[in-house]
Amino acid sequence: MTKGTNKVAHEGIVTFAYFTCQPRCTLKGPTIGMSVAYEGVNRGPTQESLDGTFGAVVQITGLRPPAETGPGVEFLEYRTPATGRPAPVDTESNDLAHVELAFTVDDLDGLVAKLREARAPFVSPDAVDLGGGMHAAMVRDPDGHAILLEQIPR
Repeated sequence: MTKGTNKVAHEGIVTFAYFTCQPRCTLKGPTIGMSVAYEGVNRGPTQESLDGTFGAVVQITGLRPPAETGPGVEFLEYRTPATGRPAPVDTESNDLAHVELAFTVDDLDGLVAKLREARAPFVSPDAVDLGGGMHAAMVRDPDGHAILLEQIPR
């Protein structure tokens, strides 16, 4: 993620990855129902060796879903060095360099409405019916990363 524009929060429920970390991480945007589980800053020889980057200082924020089990999400903000490149804004879903985060949500239509209200940039025209009762929408976060939101029938 680009320095200074990471997406994480401190208000209990994490929103759709809209946040800023200047001077402190705050949330903005629609809720996807994840909460901050941990935060920390990594630096020093181990982090430098892991990243292959001299002088790396990394703010780490981990998110967890409401359920006790299941995967979480970890956001990394490279505070130094400030040499990172932004995600290409013209990347499309069929490009080799395309990367997306996928989240299963309970109320896709409600979340899409909140994202439209927040003026999130959509990749898909809206929520799309994928057949079999499955619906999905794709948006971009403020750094240009693709976020796939899926509602699966239960």
